[in-house]
Amino acid sequence: MKRKVWKLMDRPEGLNFEEALSLVEEDLESPSDNKILIKTKIISMDAGTRMWMSDRQDSYQPPIDLGSSMVGVCLAEVVESDNPNFSKGDLVRGFGEWADYAIVETDSFLKLEAGLEDEAAYLSVLGLNGWTAYVGVMEVGKPKEGITTTDIVLSLTRVLREYGVVQKFTEFFGPGLDALTLPERATLANMAPEYGASISFFPTDEETLNFLKLTGREDNIPLVEHYSKTQGLWRDDTVERVYSEILEFDLGNIIASVSGPKLPQMQVPLDKAYLSALEAIKEIVPASQNCALHGDERILQDGDIVNIDVTAIVNEYYGDTSRMFTIGDIPVKAKNLIETTYESMMKGIAILKPGVKLGDIGFEIQSFVEERGFSVVRDFCGHGISNTFHEQPNILHYGKKNTGHELTPGMTFTIEPMINVGKLDVKVLNDGWTAVTKDKSLSAQFEHTIGITEDSYEIFTESVKGYKRPPYN
Repeated sequence: MKRKVWKLMDRPEGLNFEEALSLVEEDLESPSDNKILIKTKIISMDAGTRMWMSDRQDSYQPPIDLGSSMVGVCLAEVVESDNPNFSKGDLVRGFGEWADYAIVETDSFLKLEAGLEDEAAYLSVLGLNGWTAYVGVMEVGKPKEGITTTDIVLSLTRVLREYGVVQKFTEFFGPGLDALTLPERATLANMAPEYGASISFFPTDEETLNFLKLTGREDNIPLVEHYSKTQGLWRDDTVERVYSEILEFDLGNIIASVSGPKLPQMQVPLDKAYLSALEAIKEIVPASQNCALHGDERILQDGDIVNIDVTAIVNEYYGDTSRMFTIGDIPVKAKNLIETTYESMMKGIAILKPGVKLGDIGFEIQSFVEERGFSVVRDFCGHGISNTFHEQPNILHYGKKNTGHELTPGMTFTIEPMINVGKLDVKVLNDGWTAVTKDKSLSAQFEHTIGITEDSYEIFTESVKGYKRPPYN
């Protein structure tokens, strides 16, 4: 079949988009290899799209190459499918080409529940940032005296994991928000990766304006308030909120608790914590060979490789690190994988200094890994870290030289490449926590927390005994 696609032929100056774009007709084959054929219904052009048309290098995405298809967020209908999870007629949204028809990877598209009268609402006037929340978490009540942010986070994380919000947008609303401070809101939203949501957010309200005032941005308050109310983003508990699903969460039912002992989402009442610790010790001490990974009850065997990821909190500041461990004698391929993963991380670290760009880090890691015949996972990345566990910037382990934000003294972040023996594709299991390779090949990961100094870098998570990679002796 034939298709029509817009190609970027020149960098637009001002608003001369017609001169920069060309509509080209080309052949298109039927989908294969687990892909789908889509018919585009709506194409989004927003500020990000406009930036990618230019030659600017400071965006989170590099400029579109001249002669290449224009890309952006689009709403489409599945016409043909070679993927069992997508059927003809399904409504999908994702990052695709400016074309009437396209064959796409299913990992980059989300299947939607049709029903909105105005289909443009699936994209929103705000583009990526304005997508309507799928799950509304209505918070009611007020926390009891002595309840901490940690207690709130643990309780909500457990509830959301049990409810199932993986790959969904969640918005917190309701009268209970009055009892949450801005740091508590920020922590709850930042924990989205722990309960599997694509994003979690709070509506703009008086607490937002107070934050602007406290941070010296008082002049922006009238604009933020007016814009939020005009766009329907302002919190108004008298207006009925429309979501695909609503989950009620009573802050008054939260009890003092601790996390663990096996998984971070596990919650143990504070007065029962000692009993939980004793039970965990009983399981480990008599048969240490029966170690569990991510809650998996499978007994570790000779030849296995295991990643252990540790997060520490000291004086309210986070540190994050992981290392690979080997069980008995492991195959040569596994040894090479572990060696390549560690060395790729260190090559990304070795170039760090003020003035280096984020894309340079990804380029060093990707180039080294692919030269060795392995692949770099795209679905996970490093992250900024300080007194918040996950924050900007995202540290991609693939990329192009001289792209992305520039490193400056004082920045702290993690570098944690995940490297596969086979293809780069991974999937998250139904528990919303465990990630596995789609082709069932071996995977390895190392991680360091790093700080940028005035002229170089410092690794905060190095072993004081020099234990860098297996064998640790």
